[in-house]
Amino acid sequence: DPASERVLLEVDKPAMNHNGGVLLFGPDDGYLYLTLGDGGLADDTGVGHTPGIGNARDMTKLHGKILRIDVDTTGSGRQYGIPADNPFRANPAIPPEIYASGFRNPAYATFDPVSHRMFIADAGQGLFENVFIVYRGGAYPWNIREGTHCFDPANNARPKNGPCPAVAADGRPLIGPVVELGHDMGNTIVGGVLYRGSSVPALKDRYVYGTWSD
Repeated sequence: DPASERVLLEVDKPAMNHNGGVLLFGPDDGYLYLTLGDGGLADDTGVGHTPGIGNARDMTKLHGKILRIDVDTTGSGRQYGIPADNPFRANPAIPPEIYASGFRNPAYATFDPVSHRMFIADAGQGLFENVFIVYRGGAYPWNIREGTHCFDPANNARPKNGPCPAVAADGRPLIGPVVELGHDMGNTIVGGVLYRGSSVPALKDRYVYGTWSD
């Protein structure tokens, strides 16, 4: 029944790529988690990207973020509620939906059924792919770093020389990946899940993923 549709949230974006797009309900809290890319194009720069810092680090934008909302309530003119423990709810300068920031294209996400940790496979730019564990209020490194390596938006073909910041602009420490792989293994990470089965003992408790486009 098309008339039953209720649009919860719409986010305009400047390009067709870096859509994120995973929708997951938290196994402990029942809230809806949404992953959004940085707006597209490349390097988090250009039209529709915040000059100097990019969208993923701009805490006034939803792009490049993990969002967390309550779809069972409404409030403040929204078709959804804001969980009371969302990390930036008390700061009027930051959209209260934001749960974590600093992602390029978090196109794949899963909750581990045992630990209930959220794993994000974040597509890299030109050199490195990443897997992150998502923490409430966490600051992730795009576009200061691509994985563990300093990133230069003016030259994405090689890591930037010299030290790069270890904290976000607001002082939150940057959280690095738990998995990093170079493009000699594949250009885009796809997946994955923590294997908790018993049929393949060698994979037990391992993060299983694939890669796309070599």
